[in-house]
Amino acid sequence: MVHSLRKKKECEFMPEIKRVNAVFIYVVDMPLMRQFYEKTLGLGTPIVETDMWVEYEMEGANLALHQGDEKVLSKANPTYNTVKFSLETDDIAQFCSELMAKGVMFTFEPRKDFGSMLAEFKDPESNLIRLIQFI
Repeated sequence: MVHSLRKKKECEFMPEIKRVNAVFIYVVDMPLMRQFYEKTLGLGTPIVETDMWVEYEMEGANLALHQGDEKVLSKANPTYNTVKFSLETDDIAQFCSELMAKGVMFTFEPRKDFGSMLAEFKDPESNLIRLIQFI
């Protein structure tokens, strides 16, 4: 199922944005967050690994964890610098069962909402992650 929110371009001379390339999450504890995303969520080995960030290849857009230094984090405002993203799966019940077995606590377990199945949980630094299965 393809969902399109594409509107007519406001500015004809401006190039079209093709897609989201990557989502970056600023983290405090890189080893803990890597463990969660690589092992618990199963993202595996990063395609980019530097001193400051790691990036995981995913269909559609990549996900990156970026080490938040004091300069970056001191400017963060919890009202504006929060993240929530949605990961699509074909079997939300099975995926949630596997995460629960790994100790992940859900803010809400799978439920039908907005014409799909949704569930939500937090990573170790309290970023919200939504799971979605289109039905």
